[in-house]
Amino acid sequence: MRKRAKEYGTRRLAEGAEIVGRRITLIEDVITTGGAVRDATLSLREEGAVVATVLCAIDRSAGARPALDDIAVAVHAVLNRADLDSAD
Repeated sequence: MRKRAKEYGTRRLAEGAEIVGRRITLIEDVITTGGAVRDATLSLREEGAVVATVLCAIDRSAGARPALDDIAVAVHAVLNRADLDSAD
């Protein structure tokens, strides 16, 4: 998922198959505030995709959950801040 469509090539927000009516799971490396995921979700929904889930490697537990709950996106993280803090 791009922040905005490129000015060349296919000029699409998301590359690959047609997204209208398709369920899409976003995959993110690190989520902090959820802003990028929120923007991507709303943009993909505008294009006709069904986005309800994001999978991330690390949820830094810095306020993303309420921002994403507000738009009905479930967050599944491999690790969260508590996991990282307890690793010391």
